[in-house]
Amino acid sequence: MTLTALTTSFITTIINPSLANASSSLATSSSTASSSSTASSSSTASSSSTPPTYTDTFNIIWSPSSGPLGIRLTDVTYATAIRVSISGVSPSSTLWSQAPFRSYMSTYKPLYDPENTLDRDIGLTVAEINGRSAERTNAEGVRAMISEEVARGGETITITVRGSGVVGKLLSGGGIKEGENVVTDVQPRGGEGRGELEVKILKEGRGTNNAGDGDVVEIEYNAYYLPMGVLDASPDGGRVLFDSSTSRNSEVSTVQFVLNKQPFGQFPPAFNLACVGIRPGEVRRIVLPKALGLEEEGRKKAKVPKDVEGYVYEIKAVLINAMT
Repeated sequence: MTLTALTTSFITTIINPSLANASSSLATSSSTASSSSTASSSSTASSSSTPPTYTDTFNIIWSPSSGPLGIRLTDVTYATAIRVSISGVSPSSTLWSQAPFRSYMSTYKPLYDPENTLDRDIGLTVAEINGRSAERTNAEGVRAMISEEVARGGETITITVRGSGVVGKLLSGGGIKEGENVVTDVQPRGGEGRGELEVKILKEGRGTNNAGDGDVVEIEYNAYYLPMGVLDASPDGGRVLFDSSTSRNSEVSTVQFVLNKQPFGQFPPAFNLACVGIRPGEVRRIVLPKALGLEEEGRKKAKVPKDVEGYVYEIKAVLINAMT
């Protein structure tokens, strides 16, 4: 069971709830992207009892018999890895007929012109081909994977893609409301393995002073680990407190760090993404799998067991750049 199951029984991919009704069903989140099960986006988006969960990952379903896929693939090199980016989509591509793709493009790339061959940035990277990871290969490798699936004779091929920067934009743009979740797939430091990062807004902040790169963020926080077998991140779910801002400094209940510039080991690296856009007074719950939590030295110092399901941080932003 993935860490997504800690707070929701299933996740529906909603790139933009206002456009979700364009499709009768949207693909499930990254952890179940290759699953055949889907949920109705319109019913999820309009449900008053279950707040929507947003994710930056969705599926493209391509039938080779329906026409050309019509995408351009490009290698993008990061510090420790290569990703394959979709750097262009032809006007005749079957992608334009798919609601999740149209929703993504109209929301995040509204000025994209498929006729303009110089317009190459749509912010999507290829994550999986029919459930097989495409994140350890290059563009040539992805083309080969797609060709292999075509050769197998399947009626459809599922291409899972991830929107670059989508989660940061959602968290900093005020689009996520109290009670709603954001889920993204994050690669740990060193490039080994992957894990889901979940951010839930427990209480909305005030004003427009959103935290960004280089801002000094002052927070109160409590940190918990989830013992093996405990999959509920809520207060009554069995989580165990192992650290808090008060225990770090008995005289004050807050700590400060510089967003995206914190010293290595001060907080889990996933803190940087999870705190993007946070406003004074805002309270967030961050759920991390083991791979994105404490490293060995920090785990021993905090007396956290070696085998845990994951970590939970509940943080409240007090000041951003010393301002409320």
